[in-house]
Amino acid sequence: MSSFAEPVPGAATYRSQSMSTICYVTLAIGPEYRRHARRLLADIQHVSPGIPLVVLTDTPRAFGDAIAVQHRPQSVGIYHDKLDCLAACRELGFETWIFLDADCRLLGDVTTARPWHRGITVKNAVPLDRHLDDRDRLSASAFNQRRRKLLEEIAATYDLGLDRALMLNESVLIAHALGERFDDFAREWRAVRDFLELHAINSGEGAAIGLAALRSDIAVHHYDRSYEISPDARDAIDIFKDNFFFRGTELRTEKRGVSERRSQLLNIEQQRRQIARSPKLVKLWRKARSAFGKLMRRWKLQHRYRAGSSQAPRFRDVIQHF
Repeated sequence: MSSFAEPVPGAATYRSQSMSTICYVTLAIGPEYRRHARRLLADIQHVSPGIPLVVLTDTPRAFGDAIAVQHRPQSVGIYHDKLDCLAACRELGFETWIFLDADCRLLGDVTTARPWHRGITVKNAVPLDRHLDDRDRLSASAFNQRRRKLLEEIAATYDLGLDRALMLNESVLIAHALGERFDDFAREWRAVRDFLELHAINSGEGAAIGLAALRSDIAVHHYDRSYEISPDARDAIDIFKDNFFFRGTELRTEKRGVSERRSQLLNIEQQRRQIARSPKLVKLWRKARSAFGKLMRRWKLQHRYRAGSSQAPRFRDVIQHF
């Protein structure tokens, strides 16, 4: 699909999902993100009382009031470990999974914010080919050229055009009623992940999700445009992620509303920056650990997929393992 799914007629009269079928989920690896996640947990307990938070973490004992799942990173930089978060929610029996980056903050009850459609809902996405074109215009770097070539190979292997897939912003992702299609979705995502990481492209999970959704016939919806909701609900800021939702407040005409909302969001952003602040030695250690992790991950993937061949594996070689 090349665009967001259309709104469902009459969806404004939806009935709230049962508390037993919906959950929040996040990923909290390392002390900084555990602190972020604990603050997110406090927000959830305030705005969505009774709704559980599933946390995939390296330190489960840090989350006594959540469903803490022991997790060991499965991808470089844990970019693609969002897939493991969704898989854990499915394993736990939830039907609706609200994934939030650990440093998101909640200002409203997201569980009842929309009549969640079957499929995936994200705040924003663009056609993958347009995203790559925009990146090329910003910087015609060797990295961008290599990434484009790899994604073009994936699309060609599937006999697809990059214009048919979406590049998703995955910091906020709601998955609803995926059912058995999740198995196909997860398999496709893992194949794209491994192929990109084989070639030292360690981020790009938004492209992997878009391609996997297209291949597994999962609809992608826009957080606002795909839902029949009131103007007030559409303008409301129920999730804050850095400055991701900040522009909406700048469009408000009420001076008092602008001032109060900006003050609230700036305070939240200041809290995030305080948590993210680390000594220089800690930052250097993280960079060194990340570099080592990239080398080890690539070595393992090369060992798995080359199987004695001296040539770098093609995408068709990777998908045969899934």
